[in-house]
Amino acid sequence: MSTLGREKSRQALSFVPADQLWLFITREGSDPAAKLVFDAAVSGEAAFMLHPQHGALALVANYDVGHVERLGVFDELRGYDRSFADGFTSWLTDLAPAAVHLNYSERDILCDGLTHGQYLRVAAFLQQAVPGATLQSSEPFLRTVRGRKTAEEVRRIQVAIDGSVSLYDQLLPRLKTGMSEREIQALMIEIAAGLGFAPHMGDYGGPLVCINRIGLAHRSPGDDRVEAGDLLILDHGLEHEGDGRVRAGRLPGGAVRLKGLRGVVHL
Repeated sequence: MSTLGREKSRQALSFVPADQLWLFITREGSDPAAKLVFDAAVSGEAAFMLHPQHGALALVANYDVGHVERLGVFDELRGYDRSFADGFTSWLTDLAPAAVHLNYSERDILCDGLTHGQYLRVAAFLQQAVPGATLQSSEPFLRTVRGRKTAEEVRRIQVAIDGSVSLYDQLLPRLKTGMSEREIQALMIEIAAGLGFAPHMGDYGGPLVCINRIGLAHRSPGDDRVEAGDLLILDHGLEHEGDGRVRAGRLPGGAVRLKGLRGVVHL
């Protein structure tokens, strides 16, 4: 059972007005908000729905039913064999929402998980099932749900913070002039693994390690080596009971000013 999924889905459900529906359409992780709110990941096309009268609902491919059911998040779970469209429009007709909130946004990328093609499909399904319903952005709901942490999220964040402190405690005595950015990154990954954490690899193969005089923009570490007096920027995230799309916790990076083999750390 997913404690996180239960907490976040009930938190999200509290924002949905009566007779309206908050709809998450996802497939193979296409909408990261589905993982955030339900702690659920599926391979086939799926509809996760929040309805004030019926609770948390899910329509998933038959081969996804088993592991979604084990989460214990949804009040009603239905599977489909071949036609997602038939199962979805039938359920929409029964729910008959006055408005449907979708995860799209013109301003906030974190609230813009619905592809344009999926939007067009939902619009067509809705026109068929509930012609009078309107489509609206879920951005006001999703921004709040993302920002307000539940007790389980706070627990995971604290574990990640404690792990980050331990990582820096082990890292700083081992930093030396002459080390390359790549070597420092590899050392951070090694220490994190030793502490039982999976570092968030991001788009750069691990923590960001940047020598100030080489450049501070988000970039992959290179083979440039630290010299005495350099400002070294370290930026990392640790994952705890997460899958990489939604990090359980992150500690902002630290700046280390190296002078010989000694350093002053600013976190």
